[in-house]
Amino acid sequence: MAGLNIGIPNEPFKGEPLRFSERQDLYHCKKYKNSSIISQAENNPHLEFLKKWYQMGEDQRYVEGHDPLQFIQECTFNGKICSKQYLNNFSNLRYGNCVTFNKKSNVVKLLKSSKTGFENGLILTLYIEQHFYMASTSTIGASIIIHDPDDIPTPEEKGYILAPGYETVIGIKQTILKRLPAPYQDQCVDYKARSEEFTRSKDECIRKCIHMRSLVQCGCIDPTLGVMSDFKPCDLSNNTESCCLDDVLEYMSQIGPTCNCPLPCRSVLYGEELSKSPLRSVNPDEFLRPPNYDLVRVKIFYSTLEKHVYEQRPRWEIWEFLSILGNEFGLWLGSSLAVFVEIFDRLLLFAKHAFAYFFFSFKRKIAS
Repeated sequence: MAGLNIGIPNEPFKGEPLRFSERQDLYHCKKYKNSSIISQAENNPHLEFLKKWYQMGEDQRYVEGHDPLQFIQECTFNGKICSKQYLNNFSNLRYGNCVTFNKKSNVVKLLKSSKTGFENGLILTLYIEQHFYMASTSTIGASIIIHDPDDIPTPEEKGYILAPGYETVIGIKQTILKRLPAPYQDQCVDYKARSEEFTRSKDECIRKCIHMRSLVQCGCIDPTLGVMSDFKPCDLSNNTESCCLDDVLEYMSQIGPTCNCPLPCRSVLYGEELSKSPLRSVNPDEFLRPPNYDLVRVKIFYSTLEKHVYEQRPRWEIWEFLSILGNEFGLWLGSSLAVFVEIFDRLLLFAKHAFAYFFFSFKRKIAS
């Protein structure tokens, strides 16, 4: 196994962790000192397709995309065939038609796994129909994301590519992070409680922030980010507008934090361990020849039922602080009272001796 070392300059990162959009994979705008612009935005057939795709409505994109019923050939969970009520379809602007298994809802009860081993987890056989892939598609396979049932899946930022002709085995173990809101250092936010702002996650918050900056600077938004559709989308084949979107990302990544998008107060992570092996063909003596095969199989299971919980807690709880404060007040008040009594007692003793001294001195003067 070969190792790769990447040198990173010893300079702190100033900006937001921005996510580049899909158009960055197709061309990159270059500006030179003489203000000339070189890009491949014009007459780019890939960008022309993206323009048409993003102009479609969600229903039309669903019809044009991969049929979810054909996509999932087999599905079992805990050794039982998956019920259709646990398979939810949704449309993703970049990946087209997607399916979520075991999504949290008020209709059905969440499925749970109480045993380890891939026979007690989720097993999927997927049919990718690669002969329908476009020539502009750089990879063949299926993108998979493992997330909490209550989270919104974001295939643009997370996930793995499952290769055709292989069985991929994924062992997972759960980790939960609990952070503290303001005034503590992380100043986390419960995004699910901010439904009135229509921001469901930190990543979505950052993408909306990019949109608003693009709208101010370019007069349009990047359609490939796919979180706001009420504003004018930029023309991806137009050099001026495309390069302006690049300028926005460069500006936001250089000037420092510009988006109010703190960490979520609760995060559920899954430490994945992946392995894969070729699938056999109908002839048991032959293996399939990837990537010229359309089947993908994946097995997802808990490698351990241990759950790691990392929870931030205040150094002092309010009741602890008040208790300590009360003890301190009691201690100082008791000490002050004791000192006051001691001083008062000494003053009385001094006054008594002074009175006796003056009294006897006065008496002797009278007697003489």
